[in-house]
Amino acid sequence: MLHLVKHSPYSRQALAQCLDYAPSNSAIVLISDAVVAGMAGSEWATRLFTETHAVYLLKDDVDARGLGDTLHPRAELIDMHQLVDLSAEHVTQMTW
Repeated sequence: MLHLVKHSPYSRQALAQCLDYAPSNSAIVLISDAVVAGMAGSEWATRLFTETHAVYLLKDDVDARGLGDTLHPRAELIDMHQLVDLSAEHVTQMTW
């Protein structure tokens, strides 16, 4: 299953609910304001990158927020084409 999270975890509970719901073989893509969860040293990065999910961050949104140098070392950046590929791979999707 593919989970798209678009809201900052500091303003809404979307990421927390996603992590509680998503099976371990799920892919989670952080887009829009949710990319702040990938910052190294944050409580969210610690949780995201110790889970067994595949976690991706949309590069355009990371760049737009100037977060490129502050990301967790395990953060994997993807472009829009790769997001489309992930969407094609995962028939079941949920947006948070």
